[in-house]
Amino acid sequence: MSQPLSLYTPIDLQTALGCPREQVASWAPQTVVWAPGGTRRHAIAAGVPLDSSYIDWAWEQHMRCIELFFALGVQTLFAPILGPPQVREVGGYRERLFTSLQRIADPPSMKIYRRLGIRVRAYGHQRIPGLSDLVTQLESETAAFGPHTLWHTMVVEGEDEPLSDALQAARQAGATTLDESVRAFYGEPVSPIDFFIGFSKLQTGYLMPPLLDSKASLYWTIFPSYMLAETHLRRIFWDNRFARATWVADKSRRYETVEPHMFEQAAEQPGGILGVGRRAGAFWTPDI
Repeated sequence: MSQPLSLYTPIDLQTALGCPREQVASWAPQTVVWAPGGTRRHAIAAGVPLDSSYIDWAWEQHMRCIELFFALGVQTLFAPILGPPQVREVGGYRERLFTSLQRIADPPSMKIYRRLGIRVRAYGHQRIPGLSDLVTQLESETAAFGPHTLWHTMVVEGEDEPLSDALQAARQAGATTLDESVRAFYGEPVSPIDFFIGFSKLQTGYLMPPLLDSKASLYWTIFPSYMLAETHLRRIFWDNRFARATWVADKSRRYETVEPHMFEQAAEQPGGILGVGRRAGAFWTPDI
């Protein structure tokens, strides 16, 4: 039987990619934001029309990815399902958008919550007519599930809605500390975000849950979010736990590996700035 990897023992990437899921879970992050994007262009490329077929396909992909996060040890996952850019759209997609939110409590989703032990929470639903009662029932029916928690997050018009709601909840509760404010808004203690995974443009905005971003590491995929595979998550988990953990208290020997002119090439090459990209047809894509 393989021995579990110590949380404090650095391992190489190849080991991280090949070890059992139980070992990945020993150094997986506790709280993650996964903000899907690029889903419609992915659907078109996969031959899925942007009608009701897309809604079915997208939710299936969405739940597949959520299952992957929990299988690798994440305890709390925030997964945005509605944002102001979508609400501001016109046409058939927007007309189907609000109806599709009912999927969070449909029988197939409930079956997944029950099978994986997922307690469901949400915020922003109170701004959507007809959804508050559904979410209240969903939260009640999954309250005894665990050990995982899934937050379906919804922002309707203003990108500052979640923060405004959080501040209002904190004032009403008389909160005087960050922990008290978090409890007032979320209704329970929630650990700070360990990392955020977005798509394409390097921005978080309304996608980041309020009051929880003080120590979040940030990642973005250059491929549509529903193409996420276990190998991708293992790479991110490994990077977050082992590659990025560079801080040491004693820096007396830290700079011995710095070589003359080592940064000149990086400063001169076109791809030396994270966040700079180009237009590719109707879309923006990052330079890599």
